[in-house]
Amino acid sequence: RGFYRSADLQTARPVSIKEEAALEFSDANTQLQMFPNPAKDFTNVRIQLRGSSDVNVFVRDINGRLVKQMKLNKMPSGKNEIRINTSDLAAGTYILNMQFGDQVKSGKFVVTN
Repeated sequence: RGFYRSADLQTARPVSIKEEAALEFSDANTQLQMFPNPAKDFTNVRIQLRGSSDVNVFVRDINGRLVKQMKLNKMPSGKNEIRINTSDLAAGTYILNMQFGDQVKSGKFVVTN
């Protein structure tokens, strides 16, 4: 059993989350955006690569089953855009995994009817 006084706890400042139409993932080597999200017939994946790389794209349903796979050989450095057809996917939530060499980026997107 423990007793805590409110004076012992630090009061945190309010936090807000800015909602945007695109998901963005970035680190020192790559930058990735997905739009539109939610998607109906397609979603675009915009990626900025710092160097030329093979890119593997995996789309999994919320249960982890692989529902779509793409292999893109030697994408050039700089901005690239990939269109993923989602019209053949059932409405629901999906996980996108993109593999660039030894890196993997993941994001979630929703498909609507």
